[in-house]
Amino acid sequence: MPTRCISDNYQVLVQAGGREHFEMALCLAFNGREAAYYAEYPNPFGLVFYWYVSTSNGDWTENIVLNVRDDDGLYEICDPISATKPPHSMCVGECLDIAWDWLQEQPKENYPLHGIWNDVIYEKGFEISTGDVWGHIGNQHGTICMIKPVWMWIGK
Repeated sequence: MPTRCISDNYQVLVQAGGREHFEMALCLAFNGREAAYYAEYPNPFGLVFYWYVSTSNGDWTENIVLNVRDDDGLYEICDPISATKPPHSMCVGECLDIAWDWLQEQPKENYPLHGIWNDVIYEKGFEISTGDVWGHIGNQHGTICMIKPVWMWIGK
């Protein structure tokens, strides 16, 4: 039987709503990996799951800083609001409730508004992404996925 391999350019981007779609999207994003760490970040990141974090230069919490580009294209450091290392690596099933509960606790001001449309109804939704073309989030190589609150547009 061939060894399971995860490509370096595996990508997932799902914007949807509801628990069932959330579970399917998170399973797709995890792609068999287990989460060793997770952290909450301010916008534009949200909740990020890691399958590994380098500890070569000290404590793991020093190595979960993400980078975001500013308006001039320069990188700015984005520190986590909170970070957790569970007692063991967690499969996607163990992460579902953590991620869903985090999403449900997000206040309306954490939902980005991209214009106001009069012909749609706004409902709370989510975005699950594996990041850039290399599967990196904020220049971090050990990320699995990030979860962000988004408004879903429901046509009238």
